[in-house]
Amino acid sequence: MKELIEVESSEVDNVVNEGYNEFLIENFDNIWYYYSPQFQIGGYDWTIEVRSKNEYTNFDHISLFLKNLNDNCAKVKFVFSVRNYQDYFYFIAKEYSKLQYYDLQFEPHGFSQFINKTELYSKSDENDKSIVENDKIVVGVYVQVYKEDTIIKEKEEFINKVKNIANFEKKINSNIEEGFYEFIVSRFKEIDNNEKKYFKLDENSWSLVLNANNKMNYKEFISLYIKNNGKNVQKVKK
Repeated sequence: MKELIEVESSEVDNVVNEGYNEFLIENFDNIWYYYSPQFQIGGYDWTIEVRSKNEYTNFDHISLFLKNLNDNCAKVKFVFSVRNYQDYFYFIAKEYSKLQYYDLQFEPHGFSQFINKTELYSKSDENDKSIVENDKIVVGVYVQVYKEDTIIKEKEEFINKVKNIANFEKKINSNIEEGFYEFIVSRFKEIDNNEKKYFKLDENSWSLVLNANNKMNYKEFISLYIKNNGKNVQKVKK
């Protein structure tokens, strides 16, 4: 499992912790959604979300997502695996393709189409085994956690680039407040209408709204807008 994670030479010193966790799922054929017991790797709490019957993949794939249960940032690489519950050497594993940045609590990252179900039930010619046997399967993840300072540096660089696009004025007095907010939209194709998140800036409540299916606009466009939820009149640049 560990050998499947590609670590660049420049990244080696930034790996601060790593570990593996797996769990057994019984009655697999009857499961639509399943969350693993909470586990800890690198000082972070995690869970794995398994989707066995997913209408967005035509019910023919299983989906695997790694969720961060903390409200602090994490930067990781990880490999998912599924194996025969009686054989550690009969498994299928895949690395998530990039160094992943977790910024929000309960944020999921992973595979919407990890593996076709036919591969889980197919018998091996060598040992006559399948990944799912007796309606049981073991799902696992190997996680490498990277230094937080690399996260902070990259995020600051990104925010500065965003500010430069808008040509924001320098902060010249205490009446000018500024801030940055973002949120992850998981399973983007599944959004029917609005995806909305609330945040506070300068003691005011705001909403950042994404409309991915606005019938009033052209279908090939998405809408993004910010809304002031307070009573005070605000003048902003965004």
